[in-house]
Amino acid sequence: MDNATTGVNVVARSLRLEPGDEVLSTDLEYGACDLTWEHWCARAGARYVRRPLDLADPVGSLLAGVTERTRAIFVSHVTSTTALVLPVAELCARARELGVLSVVDGAHAPAQVAVDLGALGVDLYAGNCHKWLCAPKGSGFLWARAEHHEWPESPIVSRGWEGGGTFRSRVERQGTRSPGAWLATPDAIRFVEAHDDRERCHRLALEARDALAEVVGAEPVAPSAPFVGRMVAIRCPATATS
Repeated sequence: MDNATTGVNVVARSLRLEPGDEVLSTDLEYGACDLTWEHWCARAGARYVRRPLDLADPVGSLLAGVTERTRAIFVSHVTSTTALVLPVAELCARARELGVLSVVDGAHAPAQVAVDLGALGVDLYAGNCHKWLCAPKGSGFLWARAEHHEWPESPIVSRGWEGGGTFRSRVERQGTRSPGAWLATPDAIRFVEAHDDRERCHRLALEARDALAEVVGAEPVAPSAPFVGRMVAIRCPATATS
């Protein structure tokens, strides 16, 4: 994929929603992905349901919104605007128990936090390698559990669809394009594995957050554990306008 948003679009447009179906999410998602789900839900007569997330019980507060019409749960691994690391492994496990599809937006996760797609238990995961992994722009990906390889469609119909195609062929073979960003990603992975110090970066992020919060007299968006990775956010104080 070119980016995680494209991957989320593939899932949303491929999921065969029916009138009255629901896709459950939080009030912390990336705006482009909110628009994606709103668009495809509206076309199908389904509902995109966004629930406020209670950080005292993030899993329970979200899953309290599951109904008999819930087809999928969509959450970020690391939220874009509030920089929160969400408990996606627990959310995915609970979703599987409920018979609900789990879809994760991992745009900010690779190299910022540990990403083990098998261990997460997620059904479909879209991610970026051009952010914290420092690969070139255009090096995104979409991962799906084996039982979901048949139904996700690629953004366009091209040679990868010949003979019915496979999940990989449909996604990868989309006409003439430069594969340079994807080919460079293994080098980015090796560089990060050799030189990255996740704990130090985490500590520096917390120190910077606390120092800035003290200067402007603001509160952090969330407690440090377990919601903070390498991105941090504070609530900006209101300012007078003329």
